[in-house]
Amino acid sequence: MINDPEFIGGLTPTKMSLRKRIDNDFTYHKPPPQVVSTFENLRDKAKELAYLFLSVVPEGRELASALTHLETSVFHANAGIARKYPVDSNADQMRLPLATPDDNL
Repeated sequence: MINDPEFIGGLTPTKMSLRKRIDNDFTYHKPPPQVVSTFENLRDKAKELAYLFLSVVPEGRELASALTHLETSVFHANAGIARKYPVDSNADQMRLPLATPDDNL
């Protein structure tokens, strides 16, 4: 089982710290309603910058990379904000069941 310390290879102080981070980072954090406007503002500003990139950067790998990194930046900014809020106690009810090897996906 993944939560078994032997699977993790023993819980060193570093692994204990990383385990706390994993538990936090991969758990849904429902932001309060007043923060939703912050997410919208970040996306709107990023969209403005994306359109600027589109208008001044020639087509090619660099444009695609710039847009991808901008999208990633917004994702990380939103995650950084959301992770400051407590875990939603109803989140477990919203999760889909995990696929198992027997599901033949």
